[in-house]
Amino acid sequence: ATTVTADAGEDQAICLGESVTLTASGGSAYSWSTGSTKQSIKVRPDSTTTYTVTVLEGNSSDTDDVKVTVNALPVANAGTDQTIESGQSTTLTATGGSTYQWSNGETTQSITVNPKKRTTYSVTVTNTNGCEDTDKVVVSVSKKIVTNPPPANAYAGEDIIICEGECVDLIANDGSSYKWSTGETQKTIKVCPIRTTTYKLFVTNQGIESQDEVIVVVKKCDNNNSVNVVNNQNNNLDRISSIKEDNILAYPNPTNGLVNIQIKEIFNELDLYLIDLNGRIVYTEKVRPLNNEILKQIDLSRFAKGFYIVKLVNNNQNFTKKIVYN
Repeated sequence: ATTVTADAGEDQAICLGESVTLTASGGSAYSWSTGSTKQSIKVRPDSTTTYTVTVLEGNSSDTDDVKVTVNALPVANAGTDQTIESGQSTTLTATGGSTYQWSNGETTQSITVNPKKRTTYSVTVTNTNGCEDTDKVVVSVSKKIVTNPPPANAYAGEDIIICEGECVDLIANDGSSYKWSTGETQKTIKVCPIRTTTYKLFVTNQGIESQDEVIVVVKKCDNNNSVNVVNNQNNNLDRISSIKEDNILAYPNPTNGLVNIQIKEIFNELDLYLIDLNGRIVYTEKVRPLNNEILKQIDLSRFAKGFYIVKLVNNNQNFTKKIVYN
């Protein structure tokens, strides 16, 4: 009689979701507990399972078992998505396994990253049975914009009145890089507007962006024009020797009606003009100092809300201050 010795192979261990091939030997015909009659079968159990094979050779048969152990997967967790400001760094910490492999090559459980743009990091965690799982975390990068910059930040200069056909230089301050609404990136630009124009300035310094604007008022300069009246009046009067710009204050600014114009260290009278953005003089007065100081209060409630320019003129100087009435 023929002797048959069935062999289902060595016991196997797999991770959940994987498959394995079982190969029997010892005869010419095979019958597995799965119903298959092939010598080799591929199985993918959801839990630990024992498979039996019956080996046949002639009228003889034998059986053997093989155990497939199914190990649970770890649950990888790369943490919650984060948003950082440009230039900052953040720490990412993964959980769920005994060893870790990050997409940037690091193998520690926690890593520190400082991406310049939105970046996705993936981590593969492995447990003691050798099974692994993967998770992802997104780090977004935002650009910090200062909507209310400190006084030392972007400054485009005081508003200016020019005649038609004239050009004027606009000068920016307090930044490492500049961008004007004209598209130019120099600190100083030359503009020749044909009508009253607002120029915006964007200044960046140490990664912080702030902005300011300057208004260039354009007027026709004929004999009846208000700008010429302002610029040409009193050319022959020797009223004062000098006005220091730092000694000219306008407050509160913005104002909801009343605005105070204060000039310190002034010894003679000068002309005060209130001009709207169309270049029209809406108020004018000769102001005289008292105890070497001028303090004049103007009530704007009778005028439309918006931007106004206060212009102070003597024989050899003129200064402007932008007033916001809201």
